[in-house]
Amino acid sequence: MTASSRMTYAFARDRGLPFSRYFAVMHKSGVPVNAVLLSTVCVVVFGCIYLGSDSALNAILSSSVVFLNISYSIPSKSLVFSEATIANRSSPTGRHQRSKDSTTSIST
Repeated sequence: MTASSRMTYAFARDRGLPFSRYFAVMHKSGVPVNAVLLSTVCVVVFGCIYLGSDSALNAILSSSVVFLNISYSIPSKSLVFSEATIANRSSPTGRHQRSKDSTTSIST
């Protein structure tokens, strides 16, 4: 609970969550109470889903892993496509041609 509430607080402080102003509030004692309450609600909701059906919880967790992997691949793919577009624009023939480099060629 401590780790998840602190991460929620930090993410809200940087305006990365909906209702960030509400979750980025730090109590006088140094505890992000609103972030702790959000973490508690999330734990209770997933606990109720687990009590209701094991397969429903497994489906939610599995889909979150798949979506996490997809979110990691999007920046990589966009970088590859943007470099290919830039290379095609800068080449006079419209095709990207690699220059031979002594470090990439094999010498005998």
